[in-house]
Amino acid sequence: MDTSFLTSPPPVSQCDEPGALPYCLLTIGNMTLDSVVNYDCVDNFVFNSTGKKRMSSRCVLDRGEIIPHWTAVDYCEPMSCSEPPVISNGKVKVGGYHMGEEAVYTCDPEYQITSDISIPGLSTSEKSVCVLDEEQGCTWKPIYKCIINRCGPFDVVERSQLIAFNNTVGGLAVIRCNKATSFPRGDVTGSYRCLSNLTWEQHGHCLVNTCPTLPESRHGILSTGIVLEGTVVDVKCLPGYMFPDGSRVKHVICDTSLQWNVTLDDCQILICPTPPTTDHCSTTKLETIYNSNITYRCQIPYRMEYGYTEVTIRCEEDGLWTYSTITCDQVKCPELNLKNAEWSQDGDHFGDEVRFTCDEGHHYKNTVSGVLKCEADSEWSENTTGCQRG
Repeated sequence: MDTSFLTSPPPVSQCDEPGALPYCLLTIGNMTLDSVVNYDCVDNFVFNSTGKKRMSSRCVLDRGEIIPHWTAVDYCEPMSCSEPPVISNGKVKVGGYHMGEEAVYTCDPEYQITSDISIPGLSTSEKSVCVLDEEQGCTWKPIYKCIINRCGPFDVVERSQLIAFNNTVGGLAVIRCNKATSFPRGDVTGSYRCLSNLTWEQHGHCLVNTCPTLPESRHGILSTGIVLEGTVVDVKCLPGYMFPDGSRVKHVICDTSLQWNVTLDDCQILICPTPPTTDHCSTTKLETIYNSNITYRCQIPYRMEYGYTEVTIRCEEDGLWTYSTITCDQVKCPELNLKNAEWSQDGDHFGDEVRFTCDEGHHYKNTVSGVLKCEADSEWSENTTGCQRG
């Protein structure tokens, strides 16, 4: 008996052409067993089950089957986002959840809107769009939040105090510089605005009001640090110097215009008056400036007080000479009173002689001759009182 009709036909080796899907592009390569075809959703569409743009189908032969078929694929639907994030101190109105549709965020009064992308200024409403993110899938961007429409604390600059404060956008913070300080252009108050980006307008600093550096006076000394308005600085000439008007110290004041009230001249070297003059005397070069020396030498037979033959005077820092008068007087010996003797005397000045002879029965005392001579030291050449008995 012929039984060939009972034999199963051989299995088919390839799938039929895959069917098309709405809003989807099909890419076919090979349709043999185990081949894969790709379905790609058009723009703004994704597969319903995965939310992705592409889905693949494979040509398979199930157990006990003889005709292969393509594995099932989902359908493409418009991309859509979930509910947009809620916003504190504001509200959101959704226009649609599909790709490219918008949700509008609005802030309550006294608040302004900002996002994770930019700060749009004073706007109180902004749009968020449903987009496709490679990592997050369908999501709303940008993300908004409502922030209080105010600047933060105002940093009061050094040497100043805050006297008015309004930190709403457009409001002012007013500061006043402390005493003896001001802003670089001379103002003592400054106003700074709260900007739309919620930062304060850049502000300056209060600087100490000082006079410029006091020019140095030659041969003068001064000691100054920070010179504030009203400060008095003493400028002193060095020893042996004075200002042209004869003063030794100048009191210089930093006035209200932050300028010095006088112009300093250089200290000039001190000059002593004409040195003393005297007869019977020679001198070294006569210079009269500070610290100059003049030496006086008496001519023979003249001497100064106490028997000095020379003296040196100096021009001191007080503008005077160490000695105001100098005299060279002729040397004079003291009056003699010779006992027990007779004498004759030429005079009592330098070089003069006294000759004496002892009375009968007496001899010289403390001398070997009867001649005494007036010496340069205003003393007689022999220290004798005359003659003595014996």
